Amino acid sequence: IKFIKTILILIFICFNSNINAETVFFDSKNLKIEEEGNMIYATEGVVTIPLKSLKIIGDKFIYDKINSELIVIDNVKYFDNENNMYIESNKIIYNEINNTIFSKSDTYIKSDNDYEINSIDVLYDRNLNKILSNEYTSVSDKNLNSFLFKRGLIFELVPEIIFSKEAIVTDKNLNNYFFQESKIKLKNNE
Repeated sequence: IKFIKTILILIFICFNSNINAETVFFDSKNLKIEEEGNMIYATEGVVTIPLKSLKIIGDKFIYDKINSELIVIDNVKYFDNENNMYIESNKIIYNEINNTIFSKSDTYIKSDNDYEINSIDVLYDRNLNKILSNEYTSVSDKNLNSFLFKRGLIFELVPEIIFSKEAIVTDKNLNNYFFQESKIKLKNNE
């Protein structure tokens, strides 16, 4: 029955979607479709978006097809296989049009480049491959360096550069460095 529900939801979404909407698969214990198929509510499940290589696990899902927005609440685990990104949060909002993830709570991020990030209220722009936050953020790398950003950061993942107004860097030898208006090249430790 669960498989049949998933197939019916998929068919419903595909035939009733506008040209901008992506195919969104729901695998859930409980599905509710309202507003002529434009709102989908689900609990305790998994959403996959194959065109973006995304898989999102959570307790509650709200999919607004008109605004191309998926909200996932409680015990959220986000897997981005295209960009090798993993996010844990209590609430994320995926905007299909902007191709962004906004984590509206305590956030843990693990990137393929072996960086771990802890922050609050984080925006991950999949198109620009950037992580942004205006809140206190910590970043650690595979070389045992840790970075504290008191007033947020802009982390460009591809060139591995972090921009910040204020940073404290602790290297693997436990030396501390304080920087203002900093640009840190993580790849070269500069």
